[in-house]
Amino acid sequence: MYEKMHQGLAPKSLFILRLGASFTFGMILIIVTLIIGMLGLIFLDNESHTDAFSNAAMILSSVGTITNVTTKSAKIFCGFYSLISNFIYITVIGIMFAPLIHRKLHQYHLDT
Repeated sequence: MYEKMHQGLAPKSLFILRLGASFTFGMILIIVTLIIGMLGLIFLDNESHTDAFSNAAMILSSVGTITNVTTKSAKIFCGFYSLISNFIYITVIGIMFAPLIHRKLHQYHLDT
């Protein structure tokens, strides 16, 4: 996907395309993770769709739930969802910044 060490920098249009693809893939991961959290809260805690969305979004952003989670299974789900969502968050940051970091490192390599 990226240029080799001996090749020059990719054109700016290709770089922007890579940034867009990375951003899109990262957003898809975030949305899928959010949907998993919503489904878990809807089925395990019988929350409404809006409460499930706000709680899943808050857990995904490492803030915590807004409403109280009442069932034991939902509490266990929220704990694991919180751990997994933090891992997903770090992964998505890496995916989104990969083209930028690669370009800067490749540019540095070409300059030396």
